[in-house]
Amino acid sequence: MRSARKGSRWNGIGVPAVYLADTLALAQLEMLVHVPREMLPIWSPWLAAPDFGLPTSDYGVARVEFGEHLVTHVHEKDLLHGWRRSPWPGSTQELGDKWLQERSSPFLRLPSAVSPTDFNYLLNPLYDELHKLVESRQIVMGPFHPFSFDSRLTR
Repeated sequence: MRSARKGSRWNGIGVPAVYLADTLALAQLEMLVHVPREMLPIWSPWLAAPDFGLPTSDYGVARVEFGEHLVTHVHEKDLLHGWRRSPWPGSTQELGDKWLQERSSPFLRLPSAVSPTDFNYLLNPLYDELHKLVESRQIVMGPFHPFSFDSRLTR
């Protein structure tokens, strides 16, 4: 889990977290600002996989569905000034680490620093009841689909 190895905006080094975006468009935007261009999976008609007509990529997307009762909300007004800075301030990691360590809910809803009217979610992989929620289908993850960026996004 990359976020635990290097730390990210909402979790410190050694604290595991899974980052989710509210929409595929936001997920792409987040990757565009965090992943070096040369590491992005790029799609163009000339690079399509010949077997299936799908882009070749090490990346995939999957829809995750869950009820609002499983979510803790963080509102922008409750964040310290400068929370959107890059590099991120320690206050954002402290907030995320505290929530992750408390294990009070499986999901934390946060405004995106890139697009603050949109939302990212943290999934706490160490949440005590996570497996039960998946087994009871209160959390449902759809199948993974290959994903590549449209080459026009990385010009």
